[in-house]
Amino acid sequence: MLPEIGLPFPALSIVDQDGLRTDLDQIRAGRPAVVFFMRAHNCMICLRHVRALAESADALDEHKTVPIVVVPGSAADAGRVRRRAGGLPVVSSVGDAAHRAAGLEKRLLMQHSGTFLVDADGLLRYARTGALPTASFDRGELLAALAQLP
Repeated sequence: MLPEIGLPFPALSIVDQDGLRTDLDQIRAGRPAVVFFMRAHNCMICLRHVRALAESADALDEHKTVPIVVVPGSAADAGRVRRRAGGLPVVSSVGDAAHRAAGLEKRLLMQHSGTFLVDADGLLRYARTGALPTASFDRGELLAALAQLP
C-alpha cells in the first residue's frame, strides 16, 4: 500500500554509497528529500529521470532539499547508477525491501517505480508512482510540489 500524503513516510533500511546499512532519516538529516525509486539499475527511462533530477539541483538547493535515488538490487547496482547520476546520492535497497516499504510492489514481474517528496518533518508531501517508468516522474509537477513545502 502506498503511503498517504500528510502522513509519515516509512522508515527505509538502505545501503549507502560506502556499503553501510543506514536509513532514509539519517541521509535526510532533518532536511526535506526527493526520493526517486528506480525500476531497475539498467532502466533507461529511470536513468533519464535521474538526469532530470540532477538537472534540478538549483531548485532542490533553493529549498534545502536532498535528492536520493534508490536502486533495487545490490550495492554494485547502485554503484553503476551512481556513475551516471551527476553527483546525486544513490543508495541500494538490497533487493526490493525499500521499494516494498514505500508501497512500490513488483506486479507481474514488473517493479514499480516512483518519486516522493518528504518534508523536513518526515511527512509525505507529494507522490507519483507507476507500473511503467514513464509515469513515475514529472519534473514540472515535482518542482511545483517543492515550491509548496513549508
